Amino acid sequence: MARHGGGRHAMPRSVASTATLALVVVVFAIAPPPTAAHGSETNGVAPVLLISLDGFRASYLDAQPAAALPHLTSFWRGGVRAALTPRFVSKTFPNHYSIVTGTHERAHGIVANRFWDPYTQSWFTMDATASYWWDAAEPLWVTASRDARASKVYYWPGSEAEIRGRRPDVWKRFEHGVVPFEERVDDVARWLRDAHAAAFHHQNGPHGDDDPDGDGGGGGGPKPGFHALYLEEPDATGHLHGPDSPEVAAAVRRLDEVLGRLASAVGDDAWDRTNVIVVSDHGMATISRERIVYLGDDPCGLDFSNVAISGGNVVMGVWGRDAETGEPTADAEAAAGGFDPAAIVARVDACHPNVKAYAKDDVPDRYKYKENVRIAPVIIAADVGWTLCGYESWAGEGDGPGGGGRNASDPLNWAATHGACRETQARSISHWFPYDRVRVVNACGVDSGVDECGAHGYDNAAREMRALFMARGPAFRSDGVRLVFGGDGGENAAAPPSWALPDAADADASTFDAADASRWEKRTYAFDNVDVHDIVMRAMGMRTAPGSMLADGAPPPATDAALSEALAAALFVPSMLVPDEKGAFYFHAEEAVLNAPIEVIVFAIAFGAMAVTAGVLKYRKARMEVPARGSGGSGEEGRVGKLIRSAKLKPPRTRTRAGAWIELGDVDVDGDGGETLVPPLTPTAPPPAAVRGGRRLDGGEIEPVTTEDGYEIQPMTPV
Repeated sequence: MARHGGGRHAMPRSVASTATLALVVVVFAIAPPPTAAHGSETNGVAPVLLISLDGFRASYLDAQPAAALPHLTSFWRGGVRAALTPRFVSKTFPNHYSIVTGTHERAHGIVANRFWDPYTQSWFTMDATASYWWDAAEPLWVTASRDARASKVYYWPGSEAEIRGRRPDVWKRFEHGVVPFEERVDDVARWLRDAHAAAFHHQNGPHGDDDPDGDGGGGGGPKPGFHALYLEEPDATGHLHGPDSPEVAAAVRRLDEVLGRLASAVGDDAWDRTNVIVVSDHGMATISRERIVYLGDDPCGLDFSNVAISGGNVVMGVWGRDAETGEPTADAEAAAGGFDPAAIVARVDACHPNVKAYAKDDVPDRYKYKENVRIAPVIIAADVGWTLCGYESWAGEGDGPGGGGRNASDPLNWAATHGACRETQARSISHWFPYDRVRVVNACGVDSGVDECGAHGYDNAAREMRALFMARGPAFRSDGVRLVFGGDGGENAAAPPSWALPDAADADASTFDAADASRWEKRTYAFDNVDVHDIVMRAMGMRTAPGSMLADGAPPPATDAALSEALAAALFVPSMLVPDEKGAFYFHAEEAVLNAPIEVIVFAIAFGAMAVTAGVLKYRKARMEVPARGSGGSGEEGRVGKLIRSAKLKPPRTRTRAGAWIELGDVDVDGDGGETLVPPLTPTAPPPAAVRGGRRLDGGEIEPVTTEDGYEIQPMTPV
């Protein structure tokens, strides 16, 4: 794009190029591109360990002093922290499979913890291992296998099944209450030590550090592999006692100890060279015996004798019941007593202010929960904190309200196990404590004297359902920031994330304020959990761009993940940011002198001084030979630091730890309309808050922002 300056003499381009080269040498000598904070020979690409802490609500880390959670706190303060928005329904199996496949339930087909499949005329349960249930999407361990990478998985939902003809190299069959957490992390630690030992052997072998395919794996050596670990706490304790209970706080402290044991067993060097990502599948909400909706009683009047229920006491799917087999059906003509989804929706939707019913085709689009045959014809969902129940009084026999239809032994009569919820809620929620190897029942029963416990499965946009996200390792930033909602301070995930540095006072128990958990829960940036898939792929060095191919000669799987450039820039070190077609890249100026040999600095300065001197002499001679331009030209005067609006290059700004910004871009040094690459030598001030821009997180077009003084920037909004 041409620009014209008025009333200035032009420096010849050859002179400008000489001066530019000098400046570039100086800048890059004293400020080389950043490397991973934890050390890596592969610019951040490294083996990945993905850890799931089931039911770990995002706010749990703020619910007690940082000093009480030394290992969890040290982990994210050596990395980065945010929150995840689960998929609806916010249950364990659907969300774990969404995380590792990068797809919504409507795509991968695991639509609940328990559901009916009309094609196979069978029920899915959490023990299902047949390939049919899982083959609709490709989990990370299958993709890793296709790309000739190691994959080892401890208990992740779906890992026990053969999926698309492949399994993890190592997998474990889940056993309730058999393997203590300590034993699990010791096994995983050994996996990581072995992975790094193999990489070290290759890098020091005959292949050296060759990496012809650029995947961080070396020339024919082991590529960074995928490892995963699942722990079923604090979900179990949260169900039993509620998210705000001292028991949950104790469970979180126990997980802190387990994470510390894992890091210690791996060893400092291998731990620092591993990209570790800690997530959860969903949060937890408080439920009470006083917040129950009795769907079988008037005015709701749902006849449980003629319907089959999939799901549970927070969100359920309603099917008709085949008149001959008694099995679920969506066929109104085959259903006993008729099956009218519209009538059920209209009645239930109007019967109670804290329950909502939808016909399958009318489920809100934001749930992404209707285009799959395994989703029931009717969905009934309770408001956060409410429980769905059968009848307030359960007689066990007889027809209609107060009875149970058919009989209490009918396995499909949902009300038989969800009736008289005030008295029997303890029967419907029970969990294993694996490290104690005992089974306990819910503490919410009438006789327990406890009024509150916990549940999940609610609207995935609810804060209570937000899940944990932390990451550290050579691929991730290491300044210990928490990503927070930017823009106007609202909870708008369409705006690019900002970040907040940790407060040293947080570690002081005497200054701890329990209300901070609620405040941070609102501010902490939450992104869709399907994006974790692409974060893992990038951290392993696996390409996802169109046209990419894996080692098997086929492309990576299609996903719903849409990791935006803005979010990637907030999570990763600059070396992990893939330059886009406009040539954008990021650059750190901090610790520059410390990172450069003194000989390089002296040489660069000397060379720069000589080049600039020569340029000035040539410029003075050129001024006598080149006539002055007139002042009547259009456009604006060029100056160092002003960015050209170019279709080829729209350089970003990025923030250093010191709070400054660095610009790199095309600048019109001499006002002749030409573009000369000159990195400014001094940080510039951040743009005014009034002109900070937003950026779509769905992968849409980037909308640059023009500041009041004419700068065009890619929007990234720090606190």
